[in-house]
Amino acid sequence: MQLAETNSIPKPFTVIGIYLENLQIFSDHVEAVSKKDALIKSASTREDANFIAVVPGHIFETQGAITYVGNVSLDGETILNKPELLCSIDDNVTTPLSPEVSDRPALTLDESPILKSFLADAIKSVERAAEVANVSTVNFAIDSSFSDCGEIETSEVADLLDEFGLLFGEHHSVNYLHAVDTICDVINTHFAQKVEA
Repeated sequence: MQLAETNSIPKPFTVIGIYLENLQIFSDHVEAVSKKDALIKSASTREDANFIAVVPGHIFETQGAITYVGNVSLDGETILNKPELLCSIDDNVTTPLSPEVSDRPALTLDESPILKSFLADAIKSVERAAEVANVSTVNFAIDSSFSDCGEIETSEVADLLDEFGLLFGEHHSVNYLHAVDTICDVINTHFAQKVEA
């Protein structure tokens, strides 16, 4: 593969794209002699990605020059129905990106607005199910198998966890499983702390 304009001096570019299978957004900083060459360089390491734009210069989210809507792209319906997911846009809070490829950054959700939104709903769901079963939530635990916990029926919380996971990837993809495991761990910690309190 021959790069165009090889006699020119390389300049910085930012290439922006997305992985359609999990809607993961990325930006690559490359040195290239043209926008076309920047795309070629980025594509050479991301053959399974789709590319959206090439911008002159190295654009950084932390400098406020670009703001992503989150870890993944969001459709218009989600933005309109769950605007609380966008609270970090104006606060300059960033969450690392997480494509399905292992040599890229891991999904970090601990403080994300998306996790907090789903977590509150999931905890309420567990508490309602425990109330219906007339049992305590002490030591309630759930994992990605979504199995019932003792007498607590988990189908409602499982639906929420599944919806949360699907924001990050298709069923059983690396991102889906990581997102579900993350929220399950936070839920389990919440109910374990109730014992200690």
